[in-house]
Amino acid sequence: MTALQNEWLRLSVNDQGCITHLENLKTGKGNVIADPQPLFRMTLHTGRNIEDMAFGEDQSYQVSVEDGVIRIRVRELKTRMGVAKVAVDMQIALEGDHIRFDAAINNESESTAAELYYPCVGAVNTLDGGRMDLLWPAELGRKILNVGAMLDQIDEPSLKQQITAPYPANLSMSWSMLCSGKQCLYYASYDELHYATNFRARSNGKSGVTLELDKMCFVKPGETWEAPKAVIRLYEGAWHEGADEYAAWAKTWRKPIEAQEWMKKMNGYFLVINKQQYGDEMWPYETLPELYEYAQAHGFDTLGLFGWYHTGHDNLYPDLEVSPTMGGAEGLKKGIKDVQDKGGHVTLYYQGHLIDVNSPFYQEKGKEMEGRTIYNNPYYEFYPKACSSDFGRNFSRRVFSTVCPSCEGWHDMMADRIDWVASFGADGALYDQVGGLPPNPCFNEKHNHLHNKPSLSYTQGRFQMFKRIRERVAAHENFAFMSEHTTDAYAQFLDCCHGIDVFPSSRESMVQDSTAAVLIDSTKTTLPSSGQQRRLDRRGCSFPQLYRYTFPETMCTVRNTQPFIAERMVNYAFAYGFKFELEIRYIIDQNDIRRDAEPEKRKYAKAVADLRREFEDYLLLGTFRADTGILNDDPLMIAMRYVAQDGREAIAVWNDRDVAQPIRFTTPGLKAVRYAGIERRGEGMPEKMNPNEVVIIEMEKK
Repeated sequence: MTALQNEWLRLSVNDQGCITHLENLKTGKGNVIADPQPLFRMTLHTGRNIEDMAFGEDQSYQVSVEDGVIRIRVRELKTRMGVAKVAVDMQIALEGDHIRFDAAINNESESTAAELYYPCVGAVNTLDGGRMDLLWPAELGRKILNVGAMLDQIDEPSLKQQITAPYPANLSMSWSMLCSGKQCLYYASYDELHYATNFRARSNGKSGVTLELDKMCFVKPGETWEAPKAVIRLYEGAWHEGADEYAAWAKTWRKPIEAQEWMKKMNGYFLVINKQQYGDEMWPYETLPELYEYAQAHGFDTLGLFGWYHTGHDNLYPDLEVSPTMGGAEGLKKGIKDVQDKGGHVTLYYQGHLIDVNSPFYQEKGKEMEGRTIYNNPYYEFYPKACSSDFGRNFSRRVFSTVCPSCEGWHDMMADRIDWVASFGADGALYDQVGGLPPNPCFNEKHNHLHNKPSLSYTQGRFQMFKRIRERVAAHENFAFMSEHTTDAYAQFLDCCHGIDVFPSSRESMVQDSTAAVLIDSTKTTLPSSGQQRRLDRRGCSFPQLYRYTFPETMCTVRNTQPFIAERMVNYAFAYGFKFELEIRYIIDQNDIRRDAEPEKRKYAKAVADLRREFEDYLLLGTFRADTGILNDDPLMIAMRYVAQDGREAIAVWNDRDVAQPIRFTTPGLKAVRYAGIERRGEGMPEKMNPNEVVIIEMEKK
């Protein structure tokens, strides 16, 4: 047994390369490792076998302490196919109350060392004897309650008793956290190059959780490679401390742009598809003023036009042109100008990721730019739009190849298209998908991948592409740049993100995040969860404050695929600081919006938008500080703190119930001055919240 100890921590590693003891000496909670797991494993590509696994338990280790660092050496890897001359040198060091993990690979075999899973920390049953939850940065954040028991129930053949997700993509940040009460285990990858990475939480079948990191390193024969460092921290406190730590590291490489002022003040994004994929023209350019009137009636101030081009939405990318049948270039310019004259803004859609295989561009240049799998096939994606026709629904799927963003020719075109969009007088552009999506390793060796690494092709390529785009954006006054998805890596280049899976969890899942039985009775009238909500609830309840607190400068819309915005979605956006959004995509949506099918929802959205506009210094222009400084044990009384630029503070409160509820949260050091809702105002703190009510409470120091 080899051990390290300092003022804060004690850590031990056995001769089989497992962490057997991890203890915070300040808390008296003892060792948190219940079932020691191998610290690493590796995937080799050997011949045609791309899953030649070297499992940690099958290896021979040399473990020692040198200069206060535990060194764990594996001289060669044993796999099911034999022995590979791949050496792995792992190092563990205590740095204050942090543990740092480093590793290096020396490949003298004929295989490629493709994936390094390291450090594998666990299995942990609990941090304080109670229930353990996982903060997981899927989308903007999920809180997976009683994570060990949840993982035990997963029975998918290829992902039995585990969850895993890529970064940057489905995961918005490269850190996660186990929490038991006030005990926290922060687990992060500090990778400034942004290799294609997967995070994993894995159960041992007995509710013990191991956190793992998979770096797709692709170390070829004769190469050496140093892994980006990983850090864990076992501490007593709030989850915000881990977020602060990650944000501090991110400042070493992340340089977010200053968003346009009009985008900061944007209340709502009114998304419209002018012409559908299957050719139906629904909103010619002359109808833009009409659309803006509908947007204003909901309290929205920006039109987001998709499918405004002649081929219709999701067709023939990137060969887009203005539609002569919807009004031509002059008609588009006039429609945009009419909206702007009414005080509104307009963004135009462009596709930054897909190439239609039927497009002239694909035949002329696209084949050379597409990302390629390890089998030398393109990464294909399919996007059939919803339609009433059985033929259209079942037999009209559009096929797209996806670009490798390391291609400089693609950068040139993406930059040039900013000028094209701006030429119609638009206020901004939304380039779809490039704000996220998995970092597909590209194996086309003709492309200029950084360090010749397939796993850097998408991330580093996108960084270069975004820099080119931002240079062109800067040439157009007050021009904004948006994209879909939210990740810390790419959001730094965006004025606003078009959110994915940004909506509230079911109330049932939120109530499970409490031991206060009195709260359960207040949810009897909860509406059933939607299918989408149930799918997400299986991955825990919505916890968007995870990202919003870490990177509060990132602006994001909710994702609402309906031609109306429901009361609960409005309240969610109000509390957490998201831009409102609704979508007019299909004929049925057009009919609904024109006949005002949901007048009460429209009026409510407008009233809350007006309230937010009145207090925009906090809610649109201020800084989101989550629930810091608020003591609140009621999961259905959401209370989030905002700080205005001049230091004034306010709390946005949402009672997510169909019944009235007293306010029980406290704000040590702050006192309420006044509050405002859409139907009432008063001095101090309201005694209770009405059903499904939102208010803003202005605070001052005691």
